[in-house]
Amino acid sequence: MTPTQPGPGPCPRASRPARARRGLARLAWCLAAIVPTALAASGTEEFLFISSRSGIPQVYLQSGHGQAQALPNQPGAAFSAAWSPDGSSIAIVAAAGPTAHICVHDVASGRSRQLTHGPHLNDSPAWSPDSRHLVFVSQRDGNQEVYRMRADGSELTRLTRYAEDDVEPRYSPDGKRILFLRNQNRRDVWVMDADGGNPVNLTRSPGKDDSHAVWSPDSQRVLFVTRSNQTAEYRSVDASSGQDERPLTRNGGYNHGLSHSPDGRWVAFVSNAGASSGNLWLARADGSDARQLTRSALDDSAPQWAPDGRSLVFASARDVRPAVFRLWLEDLKLERLAASTGQDFLPQIRPMSRDPGKAP
Repeated sequence: MTPTQPGPGPCPRASRPARARRGLARLAWCLAAIVPTALAASGTEEFLFISSRSGIPQVYLQSGHGQAQALPNQPGAAFSAAWSPDGSSIAIVAAAGPTAHICVHDVASGRSRQLTHGPHLNDSPAWSPDSRHLVFVSQRDGNQEVYRMRADGSELTRLTRYAEDDVEPRYSPDGKRILFLRNQNRRDVWVMDADGGNPVNLTRSPGKDDSHAVWSPDSQRVLFVTRSNQTAEYRSVDASSGQDERPLTRNGGYNHGLSHSPDGRWVAFVSNAGASSGNLWLARADGSDARQLTRSALDDSAPQWAPDGRSLVFASARDVRPAVFRLWLEDLKLERLAASTGQDFLPQIRPMSRDPGKAP
């Protein structure tokens, strides 16, 4: 079956528990159609996450339900980490005193290298699709601007020059452009060429603040959250012109953390629509067929797809202390992946290598 085929017909009225079970079965039936049946679900992927289990936040690696290992030589408290697209390296932001610097950890050798230096803040590293460059934000010239460097720290280049802050840069999947947020009394979404040329203001939302911008898998559109009063809804816009703006969510909640499925047909995101806490939701890439996946009294956050598209990993405070969980989409089975007395958050599964010469 495919997700567009009609589902089971209406059921006779039953008790509340029975209706709940049938509702869950109907949802699981729909989700089963999303998952590519040709791929085996191993559940043993390697993933990273940040944890305070040792006292200060550090980046940990773990394979399946194995023992988590802290990465060595982290110069301070880690507060973000990102896999390179080829799965060979991890970019880490670590803070020490009033500064924060970007390091790259090579998984094969187990060695880390600090790429930025000096008495200033560096943040938000994002990899180019070929894993050869990083864009990031730095205050080295006064305010927050976007810079680019090679993955070894060489060829540092400033890409933006503006009186206010430019933040959250992201390469397009085709590597040709970079999106970022620019603060002009409010934040708007901008794009520019990968060398910093031809900046274009995509969104102009009077009285609203735009954030959480991500590329569509084909690099043709930009998805972003726009805030208004107590809501934060996803919208999308043409990535070249800023025209053809479309709503993606319409649930009246606070939406964030959007992640595309590996085949680009579905999105997972977090929303508190109809609830007091954030839960995982799933929708088609155009926002249709939105459905709630989890129901937790405490927040779920940061969903990430497994490379085979069969599950989502995410962080959740459902057990009071934030921890890492996996949700299997075939049957909505939930399992806890990491357990500690600290707080675990921001999980990311290691990408599948695109280079046969590199480890998967």
